[in-house]
Amino acid sequence: MKVLILGNIGSGKTTLGKAAREIIGFPFYELDKIREDVKLDGRVSLNYLALYYFMQKAENPERVILECTGSGDHKNSLKRALEISGKKVLIIVCKTRDIKVNLERLKRKKFNYIFPFPKDLKKHIYDVEAELEKDLEKGFWSWPKSKVIEIFMDTEEDFRYNKEVLFKFKKEGKF
Repeated sequence: MKVLILGNIGSGKTTLGKAAREIIGFPFYELDKIREDVKLDGRVSLNYLALYYFMQKAENPERVILECTGSGDHKNSLKRALEISGKKVLIIVCKTRDIKVNLERLKRKKFNYIFPFPKDLKKHIYDVEAELEKDLEKGFWSWPKSKVIEIFMDTEEDFRYNKEVLFKFKKEGKF
């Protein structure tokens, strides 16, 4: 099994991913962390190198937790890489009840790389939100070996509840 954690900037993906790593014991790979590791300095080629490393983790049979927004040009490649892996994939979509939560968290977020494509991050958050909702509505992330669950990560209470769900899944042998 693989776990894919998707969601907007500031939706709690990394927080949940780190907790999931501790609970189920799979290695955890964040696309943004890989971008940092390749020292993304604004060059397009280095962004593609980071995507290459991330896609390798998606398509190999290793049991992993992967985390990214799940939007943009690479989402089709990510979906195909996961299908190629042959593994079942639990897709957890982190959401907030109000996009203002994401915008507030953006103020505290540090990006330790330079993305090669200019972005207004506030506008980007709205665009990602719209794309994720459209993809969920149309069943983009659903295929025979995937299961999609949507969770809220607005509050500490939400986080504690979601950790309990992960513990329950582990206890039931779903990982």
